[in-house]
Amino acid sequence: MISVPERGDGNQLVVGLHFLGADASTTDQVLFDGLDGDYRFVFPSGEHSIEGDVSWFPDGYYEMSAQDQDSVVRSVVAGLADLIADRSPGGAIVVGASQGGDLAAALAILQPGSVQLAMAVAANPPLLPVSPSPPPLHLFHGVDDGIVPVESARMLSARHGVALNEYAGVGHAVPALMRRDIHSQIASVTMTRESG
Repeated sequence: MISVPERGDGNQLVVGLHFLGADASTTDQVLFDGLDGDYRFVFPSGEHSIEGDVSWFPDGYYEMSAQDQDSVVRSVVAGLADLIADRSPGGAIVVGASQGGDLAAALAILQPGSVQLAMAVAANPPLLPVSPSPPPLHLFHGVDDGIVPVESARMLSARHGVALNEYAGVGHAVPALMRRDIHSQIASVTMTRESG
């Protein structure tokens, strides 16, 4: 990770994972615009570039074998788990879109102790092992996504026994309704944490 901008000083850590080409400000606006509460946001950034755009994955990742993709994802997830442990030993809420969604899902599956809840938008992570109990993961996907077809989210949901919200008429994007649903999930985790 090349940089980790932060915003806010609240008690609840929220990690925003960018999509290809997005910086911290764009990630903040796309995922968290309008979210109010006692939050501390961190926005780690990938260390790679694909055609000049910041990326979590190296150039050529999408042409790699499934085994090599798995290795790349596991390496990034280990770094994210360390970042969360350093800032919030009790775990964090993690939200990511596209590449960031792949990592949010992988983090919940591979490092569930790092995550209070992960929310993955338009995610298509590599095939990951199934754990005995469902990971702390919620999926969000546009039915008309032409980049990551909704079938990938349906398969991920069925394979891991996690919730999936589908949005008719939505492509590879985070519209206001989806963002509100994500914010509701964040508020729910925060309320549970405060009352527990």
